[in-house]
Amino acid sequence: MIRLFLKRNILCFQAPYEEGEKTYLYIPGAVAAAFVRSCLQDKNVADMGSIRCSNAYISDGGVRLLPVPACDAVVKLDKEQLRYRLAYGKDPERVEQEVGLSAAFAPSFEGKLLKYTTPETEHIAVKDKGMFDALSPGQTFCGRIYADDSLIRAIAEYIKDNPYAFIGELTQEGYGEVLLSVTGLNEAEIAAELPARVFDVCCVSDTLILNDDGMASCKAEYLLNEIEYILKCPGRLMIEGRYTNVYRDYSKNLRWGADGAVVRCMEKGSVLRVRTIDGDPIDIYPLRNCFVGERTEDGFGELLAYPARGQYYRHAEKLPVSMYQIDYSLSLRDISVGADFAKDVIKSVLKRRIQALAIADRVEMESGASLDDFFPKELILEMKELLLPDISDETLKMWYLEVLEGE
Repeated sequence: MIRLFLKRNILCFQAPYEEGEKTYLYIPGAVAAAFVRSCLQDKNVADMGSIRCSNAYISDGGVRLLPVPACDAVVKLDKEQLRYRLAYGKDPERVEQEVGLSAAFAPSFEGKLLKYTTPETEHIAVKDKGMFDALSPGQTFCGRIYADDSLIRAIAEYIKDNPYAFIGELTQEGYGEVLLSVTGLNEAEIAAELPARVFDVCCVSDTLILNDDGMASCKAEYLLNEIEYILKCPGRLMIEGRYTNVYRDYSKNLRWGADGAVVRCMEKGSVLRVRTIDGDPIDIYPLRNCFVGERTEDGFGELLAYPARGQYYRHAEKLPVSMYQIDYSLSLRDISVGADFAKDVIKSVLKRRIQALAIADRVEMESGASLDDFFPKELILEMKELLLPDISDETLKMWYLEVLEGE
């Protein structure tokens, strides 16, 4: 998991063709992938292999908060169009009622949605470019990077030594400065079975699926084909219920071109409830944190799957944003927590660099030279001014001596 703290400046991503040049409310995987590849180029990594970067969504306590599933909506009962059966505790006599996530998803999924927030944005004026909406500084986002173990280690090492970066659009104007930190480093996991007869599959990002003719399609059946391919069970699954939305993608780096036809994707939050036809359980572990469809390197097509909890019905009208999102206004505490996080990261970088100097100077110490003769005071003070000016000189010297006197 990579954590990105928006530092002094505003991070701006332009959503093409949106009125008022609105920003995405997340950091697209395509932007993260471009940054990762530049990291590996700086480390002279020739074979970059397959790299996939998820969208980075706003985080709460280091947990990446996921898009609200489209099935969390007000339900209008219509016997001829019911797609899910009534969940436990619901009143069939009421014509309209709300289906909560607790009636639909496993606790491990629901736990990431309990406090879904809309990131704070600001209007900024850029000379000769007009007005933009942009993500406000002081917020923290989390995303995931998937690659071979050797590449993941190389990326983590680069971020460890180079925590500051400029990403996104308008970087030449000073926007997009972020502080990076690796919060979790997991090598290839040993597969564990997760059997289920009925399970929910949720699109965590916009998903681009092509039909048999190579055209973009939002039909759930094509997504089911991808699911069967991943689970290696062709013809064994059926869609028991669906609730999907369509996202119109105008992205400039599509092969159709910015001036071509709009590409229709399955919008993030779209949900399928899937059942095995034969009634036997199937291992859905391969669907955990997987990608399907086109442009997966850009963050498209990320899926999560969990065994279904009970049963619920589905014929709904989409809830207004006000009913499932919480306005995220930056408080003094939010800014303070972010500042502390940033300071801890920079402090660890400064300490490692000073201790590296001490290791290099150990030969002089063992030769009997005086500490005053080889202690790199000017270099250490220069590092201090660059990274953490408010730290004491005594602390810096203590870190240096810890290494020299430790052996």
